[in-house]
Amino acid sequence: MQLLNYQTKQLAMLRDGVARKTWTQMLMSPTGSGKTEVAKAIIKGAYGKGRRAWFIVDGVKLLDQTLALGVARGDSLQFANGISFWL
Repeated sequence: MQLLNYQTKQLAMLRDGVARKTWTQMLMSPTGSGKTEVAKAIIKGAYGKGRRAWFIVDGVKLLDQTLALGVARGDSLQFANGISFWL
């Protein structure tokens, strides 16, 4: 899925924070605004550079929902030590 303009801006702001060595950041956006899509872009970018990124949610239900959506869309998923991430 291609990011929307506001998601691309969110991604750029998060990457700018990393460039400034702000390692702990939080993306806050309304429900349904595509935060997971931005997270996927971050994870994919980190993985492409041989780096790691955390995808943290506040409940197992949200993680299950996110994984089910990823599988339904045909996203490539990998599991490491019980942690799921997209490629």
